[in-house]
Amino acid sequence: MNKYGIALLMLVSFLFACSSGTGNKNETKVDSLGNSAATNKKSANGLAAILSKKQVPVLCYHHIRDAKPRDSENMKSYSVSPSSFAAQMKALSDSGYSAVLPDQLYDYLVNNVELPAKPVMITFDDTDGEQFSIGATEMQKYGFKGVFFIMTVAINRPRYMTKEQIKNLKKKHGCNGSLKKDDENPEIMTIQLQGDHIDNICTYFNEIGINDIIIKGD
Repeated sequence: MNKYGIALLMLVSFLFACSSGTGNKNETKVDSLGNSAATNKKSANGLAAILSKKQVPVLCYHHIRDAKPRDSENMKSYSVSPSSFAAQMKALSDSGYSAVLPDQLYDYLVNNVELPAKPVMITFDDTDGEQFSIGATEMQKYGFKGVFFIMTVAINRPRYMTKEQIKNLKKKHGCNGSLKKDDENPEIMTIQLQGDHIDNICTYFNEIGINDIIIKGD
C-alpha cells in the first residue's frame, strides 16, 4: 500500500473522532483473529473504491491573528488575519459551498452517501482561543460548522480555549475529538468514538484486514 493510501486510511479512521453520534460508553477490541462483537449488514467500500471517489477540499486553520513584526516566518505561514478569515468564509458561502463534518465525509467515502453539491470541510488545529472567539463566530454567520482538533494539554491555559468553550463548540459550532496512544499499550493507537459508530468502525477494520486496534467510547 502506498503512502497516500495509508494516509487516507488513517484519515477515514480518524473521522470518527469527531462523530456527533450519541450512545452509552463502550469499548470494543478487534483481536488478532479479526473477531469482534460488532455487526454491520451493509458492505463498506474498500480502499480502492475510496481512492476513486471525488476528493473533498479540507481547509486547515491554526492561528487567526494579525502577524506581528517579531513573528517568525513559520508563525506567519500558519497565521491568517481575522479580516482575511472573514473574507474567506464569505467567499465560500457566496460560491455556494456547504461545510461538512467528518461523519458526513466518512459516509460519503465508505457508504456512498451523497454530499452537498459543493462540500468543504473546515478544520482547526491547536485549540487557540481565537478559533472560538473569531473562527466559530464568523462561520456561524453562514451556517458553517467546523472540526476542532483539541490539544488536551492546552485546555484552560492562557490564549487557549477553556473547557466551557470546547463544550460550546461541540454543541453549536461543530465537533471535536482526539487521537492518542494507549497508556497501557504504547504500540496501539486509541481512537475516541461515540455511539454505534464504534461497532461500524470495528466492522470496517475487519473487512479491510486491519486488526489489533482498541476503540474506546467517549
